[in-house]
Amino acid sequence: MRRPSSPSRLRAIALLALLAAGSTSEARAQMSRVDPRIASAVAEISPERLEEYLGALTALETRHSLSHSDRTDWGVGAAREYILATMRGFSTALDVSLDCYDVEPQGRITEATELCNVVAVLPGRSDRRVYVSGHYDTVARRGDGTFDWSRWDNPAPGANDDG
Repeated sequence: MRRPSSPSRLRAIALLALLAAGSTSEARAQMSRVDPRIASAVAEISPERLEEYLGALTALETRHSLSHSDRTDWGVGAAREYILATMRGFSTALDVSLDCYDVEPQGRITEATELCNVVAVLPGRSDRRVYVSGHYDTVARRGDGTFDWSRWDNPAPGANDDG
C-alpha cells in the first residue's frame, strides 16, 4: 500500500525540481555564451593529426629534461625543435619563440641545465586571452613502475600523462 506524501517531502521534491530547472537554464545560458570563433577552431582539431604529433614525439625515445638538447634526432632538444617547427607551420600570424632559462640543481634536476618553453602568441585586437599549455618532457620508469629521475638516457617515450 502506498503511503501519502508528506508536505515536507513534497516541498523537498519541488525544491529539487526548481534547482534542476535552474541549473539547466544556467547551463543553456553558458552554452549560448560560447564564442563561435573558438567553437569553430575547436571543431577543426583533427584526431589523426594529434596522433601524428604524438607519434613524432614518442619516436624521439626520450624527452627527459637532462637529455641532449643539441641533437635533432633524439631527446628533449629534438622535441623542442619539432614543436617549434610544427607550431610555426600553423600560421604565419602566430608568433612562436623559445623562452629559455637556466636551472640550478634542485629536486629532479640533478645538474645545472637550460630549460626551454615553446611559446606561441596569436595577436588579437582585444585584451581577451586564451591560454593552452602543456609540457613535453618525460621521465623513465624502472622495471617496477617507479620513476627513475636520474636516468636521462633510458627510453622514456611517454606522451599520454596529461590525460
